[in-house]
Amino acid sequence: MSGNKPSIMLFFDDWHLNQRHGLVRRVGQPELAPEGVFEDPFLDVHSGYPSVFRDPDGRWTCLYQGAPLEKSGEVGSYVAAMAHSDDGVRWEVAQLSAVADSWPRQVPPQVMLSEGVFDWAPTSFDAR
Repeated sequence: MSGNKPSIMLFFDDWHLNQRHGLVRRVGQPELAPEGVFEDPFLDVHSGYPSVFRDPDGRWTCLYQGAPLEKSGEVGSYVAAMAHSDDGVRWEVAQLSAVADSWPRQVPPQVMLSEGVFDWAPTSFDAR
C-alpha cells in the first residue's frame, strides 16, 4: 500500500521478495472471492499449481492442469489447460478446439499433448 490508498495485489512475485533489500513483508486481511470466479466445465481442477502471467496483449493467462471430468481420479489422466482474464479475478477457459494440431484434444482448453504426463513445471511467456 502506498500512503492510505488501498492497492490490489493479485499474484505474488517472490523474486522481488527474495531480494530482501529494504523489505518488510506484511500479509493483509484476505477477502473471500465470490463463488464461481473460475469454473472449468471440462476438468476437475482440485489439485495442481497454476502458472499465471500477463500475455503480450496485457491479458492475464493461466496455465493449469486437471483431469477430464469423465476420467477424474484415474492416474495419468491429467491435461494442461489454459484460461484467460482481463482483470485477474474473472476467468474464462480458452476454447482451443478450432486450433489445428496434429493431436486430438480431450477438452477444448487443452494446450498440449499429455500422453503419459502427470505434472507440469511452472510456465511463463517468452516473447522470443
